[in-house]
Amino acid sequence: RQFNLIYLLLDGEHDVKLGADQLQLSPHDLVIVPENTLYASDHIRNCRGYCIHFKTEFIQPHLTHPLNEEYPFFLFDAPHIINLDEPETMIIQKAFMNIIEEYNRNSVEKDFLLCNLILILLLRIREIYRIRVKEIKNKLTRLEQLAHNFKLLVEKNFLEKRTVNE
Repeated sequence: RQFNLIYLLLDGEHDVKLGADQLQLSPHDLVIVPENTLYASDHIRNCRGYCIHFKTEFIQPHLTHPLNEEYPFFLFDAPHIINLDEPETMIIQKAFMNIIEEYNRNSVEKDFLLCNLILILLLRIREIYRIRVKEIKNKLTRLEQLAHNFKLLVEKNFLEKRTVNE
């Protein structure tokens, strides 16, 4: 993918293949797919939610650092699916609705406004993400942490080299 993808699943059946992981999504799952990440879905049925995709270049002029430094959920080895509670879902849903509303409006400042609304969405996600990632990491055993880190190294090196030597 040549773009970043963010979506919030409100309800329905939806699976996702993200890197080497295949998961079944649940309602209130927030999915963050950084550009150039392997991503696919085989089973999507009766889904309702919000989705946006954008190129990093669109918001880059408004960033002081690379995207994945300012928003760590775009890092390759970051958790890319987090389940939100109801208040968090409403916050993210509102940010999506603001983007849609502006997209449908005719304005000479449309691109600038959309860029800023995307940045607001990213800030809202970052605010929630920091709390959720701490919870996720605290629940992992040492064995799960090692297995996860090993899997990430294999995925990263396989994408770069695409061969395995004995």
